[in-house]
Amino acid sequence: MTRYGFIGTGSMGSMLVRKFTGNAIIVPADISASSKTGVPARALTDKTGITAVPSNTAVAAGAGVLFICVKPAILKDVLEEIRPVLGKEILIVPIAGGVTFADLKEWAGPDHRFVRVIPSVARSMSPGSPWWLGAGALCHKTKPLSSRSSMQSGPQ
Repeated sequence: MTRYGFIGTGSMGSMLVRKFTGNAIIVPADISASSKTGVPARALTDKTGITAVPSNTAVAAGAGVLFICVKPAILKDVLEEIRPVLGKEILIVPIAGGVTFADLKEWAGPDHRFVRVIPSVARSMSPGSPWWLGAGALCHKTKPLSSRSSMQSGPQ
């Protein structure tokens, strides 16, 4: 069973969690989340049934797929904070724009897999159609990344 972690549960992180759970793509029991103050993560727990945890490192340590939903200005600090607990097989999914794969490898370590997702708040009223970046290619998919998806990196 894949465990999913969400660091940052503001507007974008909470939208992703609500869509994944609301569309039965990920069961709430498989999701843990953290937020800077803890308040948004706990509120999301009440709405979706996910688990709120008190720290980013606790989320990262237990995740097989880790969504990092923070502003680009703090992404480096978050990745450096969680770097010591990242498992070798983890898939890291930052949603921040303006960050290169080279930056991600420098901040989190070169041994991890990365996929960048650009969710659309405008699509939050219906099942999302995110853009995702893998292996440096921009692709459009209609299904979000999950264990039930057949997404692959590279052009389709």
